[in-house]
Amino acid sequence: PSTVNQFWLFAGGDPNQPSFPVISFTAYFLKHAYREFLMALRRVDPELAANLPADSRDLLTNEAMHDFLARFRRLALEDPGFSKQRDEILNTPAIGDHRALIASWLKFLYDADSIHFNHYGPPGAIPTISVSQLLGGAGNEAFDFSGKVVFVGFADDLQPQKTLGFYTFFSKPQNLTISTVELAATAFANLYENSKLKVFPLGFHWVILLAWAVLIVTWLTNQRIRYGIMASLLFSGAYFALVFLAFTSNLWIPYCTVLFVQTPFAAFCSIWWRYAVSHHEREEIYRAFSYYVPEKMVDKMIEKGVVPGSGIAFEIPRGACLFADAGQYTKLAESLDPMSLGELMNRYYGGLFPLVKRHGGLVSDVVGDAMLAIWADERDFSGVVQSVCRCALSVQAEVERFNREHAIKLPIRIGIHSGSFRLGNVGSDEHYEYRAIGDTVNTASRIENLNKKLGTRILVTGEMITQTGLFLTRELGSFLLEGKSRAVLIHELLCGMEDATEQRRRLCAEFAGGLKRYRLGAYGEAEEVFEGILGFYPSDGPSRFYADLCRQQRGHCAVAMNPQPIRIGKD
Repeated sequence: PSTVNQFWLFAGGDPNQPSFPVISFTAYFLKHAYREFLMALRRVDPELAANLPADSRDLLTNEAMHDFLARFRRLALEDPGFSKQRDEILNTPAIGDHRALIASWLKFLYDADSIHFNHYGPPGAIPTISVSQLLGGAGNEAFDFSGKVVFVGFADDLQPQKTLGFYTFFSKPQNLTISTVELAATAFANLYENSKLKVFPLGFHWVILLAWAVLIVTWLTNQRIRYGIMASLLFSGAYFALVFLAFTSNLWIPYCTVLFVQTPFAAFCSIWWRYAVSHHEREEIYRAFSYYVPEKMVDKMIEKGVVPGSGIAFEIPRGACLFADAGQYTKLAESLDPMSLGELMNRYYGGLFPLVKRHGGLVSDVVGDAMLAIWADERDFSGVVQSVCRCALSVQAEVERFNREHAIKLPIRIGIHSGSFRLGNVGSDEHYEYRAIGDTVNTASRIENLNKKLGTRILVTGEMITQTGLFLTRELGSFLLEGKSRAVLIHELLCGMEDATEQRRRLCAEFAGGLKRYRLGAYGEAEEVFEGILGFYPSDGPSRFYADLCRQQRGHCAVAMNPQPIRIGKD
């Protein structure tokens, strides 16, 4: 069945085509109030009244009824003066108790060609009586039709085999249909009581939809989600109450689309918008801070809802620092003007920075020829060790490539250490720098400087390198570095195990033997081992360092335990 919401007054807008409800209501009007109406009209417009029959029965024929309705319909729509005449008619004492009926009849003449039904409830709200009940059913004496208007026709509830019904607003959820005879009775009652449903124009509906959308979206996007949803529910309740009050006054305000489509959709859009903005802010924070803070620390900061500011600092309980320094930089700075030096160093660091990032690190500080990179991942420290060591080897290879392509050579020295450090702003209100500070950073710098003494390229503390067996290293001994009170065990990082040659393995094995003899105080034997290494590996700096150290110690007793760390002072 179709859904019916309106009924015609005049089909197609033609005054000569009145609908059945209009004819029925007019017939009722003529029977009960025509005489009083004609008396009032004679006082207001004698000329018009003179053209009307004195007896209403003369108007009850089909042609006369149509002419009568068409005449007054045209007057209502085309003659501006008829509105004044209508008011005068309704104020005439002659109409007596029929004022309401006459007013209802005159009112619909001004209405649109079709108007909305004002249903009185679900199908069956208007009493329906079967023919069998009238002709002999029990209780027929109870039916009193005096003073009533009776419509005769098919009723769906009495003839379920028929499919002549229509859907209305009240059809759901029982899926009830209303019969054509009840629709006719409803239309008649609406005209008689002047209680037709008033509906705003379509443009006003759009205004309501737009205003509601602006209200809900604005509130939800500017309040916390919890408060926004609560307010939306309150607004929806208030709007529904307004709709109900208006409905009791026969005024229809749209609510299904507003409450059950637009409100959830607006809530979804607002929540999505807040998420998009929040996600964008997170991305901006991530992008900005990832220049200064390891990515995993940025993730942790965002999870905790930390807002960027000058006071942000991170205590990294366990991380790794790689300190790199370019040799011969001082000499280079003396030979080049500042612009040329800057361009050269930009190309130099242009090859190193991507390697640090690729291996999960962050360049924390750069001063001239020195670079500090940091790694931080408390949950996977072995992974940090592997990353920083592979980064160091990649940096060394990149610098060797850089030196082959440039006439100016910048050999690199790298020191690696692990431990806790602080990452944050350092300075005062006049000037801040965001950098890593702590004993770990200082020790990494001292280890890098130790490369000068030992003639090495990459040094790493023993406590780190024991975390993995993926690299070929050799222990170089314990050293008390400049300004330090505790010694650190130093290893040289040579290469990954996959790149370890037989010559390097032999170097490590023989050096370990010489270091063992040195620690036992057998300086002569240790010196022979180190000199032997220099025979097949002349450029090995640690062997040369220990050979010289053994010669210095030969004046002491031949065999004496020497577990003391080697003290390193200023150059």
